[in-house]
Amino acid sequence: MKSSNPKETIVDNQLIVDKEKMKKIFASIDIENPPPICPIRDVLSQVLDKWSILIMLMLGFYDILRFAELKKKVKGVSPKMLSKSLKSLEQDGYLDRTVFPQVPIRVEYKLTEQGKSFLERILDMSEWINVYMPDIVKKRYGIEKVMK
Repeated sequence: MKSSNPKETIVDNQLIVDKEKMKKIFASIDIENPPPICPIRDVLSQVLDKWSILIMLMLGFYDILRFAELKKKVKGVSPKMLSKSLKSLEQDGYLDRTVFPQVPIRVEYKLTEQGKSFLERILDMSEWINVYMPDIVKKRYGIEKVMK
């Protein structure tokens, strides 16, 4: 976006772009009388929980994983929570689940195109977190130096 004002900064331009994006998001919502279910919050609450993010990161890194492999790589998740998260991610279209009819049964999981697209946003957010985490920890806990 080219600016006609030479004193306008890149940050100013980004704020303008961001405001336009927000206008588009809120165009179909009556802000004074918001809907009982916010579509953005509804989608994010499903996919940004503790286990779903880790599952998506592991599948982004390894491409295809079986249940037992995911259980080993996603430290601390119970089989019940892993199963619940996988079902939710598959239902919403982030994962493909392939069952191979053999004994014992083999099930593999991989990200869909939608899952890969969302993973890019998770990675962007992770980069942002890496930049700002020392300041966040310092402000939250009064800690001067964050161990890496």
